[in-house]
Amino acid sequence: MLEKIRHFKLSYLYRNNSVQNFLYLGLIQGTNVLISIISVPLIIQRVGVDQFGLVSLALSVITSLNIVVGFGYNFSGPREASIHRHDSVKLSNHFSLVLYSKLCIVLLLLVGIFFLIQLTSAFEEYRVILAFSTIILIAEAIQLVWFFQGIEKTKIASIVNVLSKLCYLLAIMYFIDAPDKSKYVNFIWGTIALGFNLGLVFFCLRQFQIHFGKPNFRHIIKSVRENAKLFFYNLISHVTVSGGIIILSFFEGSAQLGMYGLVEKVIITLRFFPSLVVSATFPKASHLFVHHRERFIPFLMKISLIGITVTGLISITAYLFSPEIVRFLAKSHLPDSILYLKILCFIPFLSSINIFNMMYFLTKDLQQLLIKSSVINSIFMLTTAAILTAMYGTIGLCMALICSEIFTAITCTIFRIGHSKRVN
Repeated sequence: MLEKIRHFKLSYLYRNNSVQNFLYLGLIQGTNVLISIISVPLIIQRVGVDQFGLVSLALSVITSLNIVVGFGYNFSGPREASIHRHDSVKLSNHFSLVLYSKLCIVLLLLVGIFFLIQLTSAFEEYRVILAFSTIILIAEAIQLVWFFQGIEKTKIASIVNVLSKLCYLLAIMYFIDAPDKSKYVNFIWGTIALGFNLGLVFFCLRQFQIHFGKPNFRHIIKSVRENAKLFFYNLISHVTVSGGIIILSFFEGSAQLGMYGLVEKVIITLRFFPSLVVSATFPKASHLFVHHRERFIPFLMKISLIGITVTGLISITAYLFSPEIVRFLAKSHLPDSILYLKILCFIPFLSSINIFNMMYFLTKDLQQLLIKSSVINSIFMLTTAAILTAMYGTIGLCMALICSEIFTAITCTIFRIGHSKRVN
């Protein structure tokens, strides 16, 4: 009898759309990390360390430009898709508008890269590799994770992502066999992703009765303008997350950078959880806000409580097993890295405290408050990190990052309460 009850509860839990969204978005992130870990030694073996460095450099440029391609549609796209999921006309218009807007942005980026390569000495060492890598930008423009996230059917996108990454690994094994073929590494990634993403576009047109049409150019300009704040929020968040190790490089040598960098990778991975909670559930929250307002706040509270509880357990586990985690990754005992991990392992928990605020801002489309809070928090983090790192080294940076998470939760809560009072 107990087994039946347990089985029923697990089955019911899995059938929940938000839970499925979370699991399959997690699968996408996990697959990307795993394939990255597997492919690195494979590529180095075939093209050599020097060429691999240039391939990685080109990929880092493209990855940064992907933030521009996304242009905040990773937030606004799922929200609108969720709201209009039962209205095929509005859903089709939104689908077409997002794709056309992102393709226009890519076109401008490609023109800019072309002129930089041809008319300046920028990227001189790896200009050919970079040129071949630009196909990743086109693939990013037509990726549809945002759409499946909005209609809460991310299983499809996660399966396609796994298949494309496996095809990428096989292609590397069969086609990359000499240093002079290094220019094809990122090109293969982009080509395969583009093929699968195009397949998903045609799948959506047939399966969900999406009518793809060319939107008015004025609508594209309006859409891009409306997403500008979300773009700047993404950009500021990227700078804030990546800024710690850059600041540390001004005050510490390579040994400390290496020991901190090892821990930073662990924390970034653990921090995926609160981010995935928001990404997986805010489409449903948006739907409730528009169509079932009375269920909106209770839903946010439930999701926030679950996120805080689970990330609290994750942080405690990371603290208790920090020596084992460092030893597993570094293959040696690094006391400094263990200490940094014991401090920074509470960042996911502190970040989860802000889940309620982020869901509130995103579902109500409060872009002004979102960008305002992110600018204030970024300035606080960079300033505090610079001061404490100059005074106490890497430990100072760790403490600054903890203080920054606390400050972020406080400021966002103040902005949310202030907005709530004005509305009421």
